[in-house]
Amino acid sequence: MRALCLVLDLLALHAEPNPGQGVTTPFGDHGVAFLAARPADAVGQGVLRAPDRITDGALDLVLRGIFAAKSFRHVDLFRLLSPAMASAHGIVTVMVFMLVGALLLASPAAALDCRVNESGLVEVAESAQRFDTLRTLHVAIEGESVIARGYRGVSPDAATNVKSASKTLIAAVVGAAIERGVLSGVDARVADLLPDALPPQPDPRLDDLSVAHLLAMQAGLERTSGENYGAWVASNNWVESVLDQPMSGRPGGEMRYSTGNTHLLSAILERRTGDASYTLANRWLAPAGVEVVDWITDPQGIAFGGNQVAMRPVALLALGELYRRDGVTASGQRLLPGGWVDASWQIRGRSRWTNDGYGYGWFIRDFAGHEGYYGWGYGGQMLYVIPSLSMTVVMTSDPDHPSGRTGYRDQLHALTDRLARTACRGN
Repeated sequence: MRALCLVLDLLALHAEPNPGQGVTTPFGDHGVAFLAARPADAVGQGVLRAPDRITDGALDLVLRGIFAAKSFRHVDLFRLLSPAMASAHGIVTVMVFMLVGALLLASPAAALDCRVNESGLVEVAESAQRFDTLRTLHVAIEGESVIARGYRGVSPDAATNVKSASKTLIAAVVGAAIERGVLSGVDARVADLLPDALPPQPDPRLDDLSVAHLLAMQAGLERTSGENYGAWVASNNWVESVLDQPMSGRPGGEMRYSTGNTHLLSAILERRTGDASYTLANRWLAPAGVEVVDWITDPQGIAFGGNQVAMRPVALLALGELYRRDGVTASGQRLLPGGWVDASWQIRGRSRWTNDGYGYGWFIRDFAGHEGYYGWGYGGQMLYVIPSLSMTVVMTSDPDHPSGRTGYRDQLHALTDRLARTACRGN
């Protein structure tokens, strides 16, 4: 590895005497200082947002960031390297990069700077027997299954109702729709997408309601979850009922968790395509291994966005892996737009009950000192992604027992903390 670092240092000297000079957006005018302050993996991934603006000097710094993070295999090489091909020394940079990258890919520790502590993870999985309602536990590191276990006679592959963890799924289907041009983007207005579902005299603030607000639970509408859930699902038209709720704030304001928001997303998807949301999920996300087994519909036949979805644990794990890989499958096929995962994992509001952050269909909190992201469904249907450990975790539980007010969800968080602390054996 020291030899590789030497090659990179020599490359930087060859390419530009002052590698910080000329560094342009998205890195800003601070150049080297900005890059030096960023985590190496963030530098490597950040360049993908605007590769056409990167000078050769910036590229040299980015290459070193990528190698330092050992994130080579997660980078779209053609998008990253094409700007450098515009100059002679850029071509040299590319040639050396490819050579060194090949050496890194040949190393079994290229992506995770530690040895996986499989025996320790197995021990943690065995300790989870104490949870009476836990059904399955799956752990993958670098996309490879390390733990696949069922409890109390349940098959590790048994499908279950993932409840509100399906909000993470519907967010992914929205992302896939944007990638395919079915939706223009998250700024699209709900009033334009569902005009006939608006109430006769809509609140003027509904004009500002966007897809982004629905994804982030910032619609400004009164909640249809919690104490209002029963009346909502008993209504004759769930979509119209959501939009007829009184405004409790402005769109884009306080986070107010509501399944009605994600149901509107499902209605929008079906209106734009003419296909059911479960058909879209199975078609668009299938290359990543995501598959829906069953999905309940509303009185109009619209798939219940954000609840009542049956999936196998491996399919839920595949959804987490798709996000861990920045919306790209293991074979390199992009299913979600570039930047979608970053946008989804940006804190846009906080839960009033846990104070955990919330993005586009994902809760956000730390696990054993590592930033993590999770989807949560009633009863303890959990999907966790911890990018710094290249770890994805799925837990399914009895869907008929509460997990929030009982403390069970917090126990599953603690179990994930243990998995995160145990994952690496060290070198």
